[in-house]
Amino acid sequence: MDEFDRQAPANAWLLLADESSWPTPQTPAGMRENTDSLGLDNLWTAPIDGAPGDLALLYFIAPIKAICFVARIADHPFWSDEIKVNALAPVGSQQWWASLTPLIEIEPIPFADIQATQEKTLVLRGRTGKPLSSASLARLEFKAVNPDQQEQLQQTIRGGAIVRHFVIALNSDVYSDDSPAVDLVRVTAEGYDHPITHIEPAGDPRAFDLIKSFVDEDRNYTVRQAVGMFGVRGMYREVSGHQHLS
Repeated sequence: MDEFDRQAPANAWLLLADESSWPTPQTPAGMRENTDSLGLDNLWTAPIDGAPGDLALLYFIAPIKAICFVARIADHPFWSDEIKVNALAPVGSQQWWASLTPLIEIEPIPFADIQATQEKTLVLRGRTGKPLSSASLARLEFKAVNPDQQEQLQQTIRGGAIVRHFVIALNSDVYSDDSPAVDLVRVTAEGYDHPITHIEPAGDPRAFDLIKSFVDEDRNYTVRQAVGMFGVRGMYREVSGHQHLS
């Protein structure tokens, strides 16, 4: 991932799969069979126009009908009629293929959520590799199944992000930096004046619901704006840093 995490993906693609190609520790390569002798790993059918660094969103057409994994395309797609596609329904062997970076499993993003970002009906059949615009991508919410991978997930999707974690809190005494503070929410952003990219409760579910409503409405909603909602009692701290009054 090192060669991609400093650059934003030029394109995003929906790669189609089904339950037979669901990645497991025993079959991490997913959408392929009989490729061990070819020295290939984590290989998936890919669009001919795909390129290294492009975002790959693995959409499972059955039975879940949702995006379930995220990765980057790791090399230029190549043509082969010797690789058997791992799929439930018969699929022709004449396909374009590309290796992917390690997959990050996410909470499923259902078809309805994807369709809601489109101006026209989204048809997910035929060859894999359906393009997804940056505007559509920005309207989808990505959450890693493993919370420890959330930062890596954001870097995979956005590229180049310097991710920082903040706790927004309520100070009970604005005249003392040492006074007890009540933690409200934990947020992730590139910086204090940058948009919030992830939010989770840290003690007050009402504050979480309130700030999340603003983040959902405005993708440019910053940490500073969230702290400012609580006036002089609002404060924040970086997870490994010091506390600051707003």
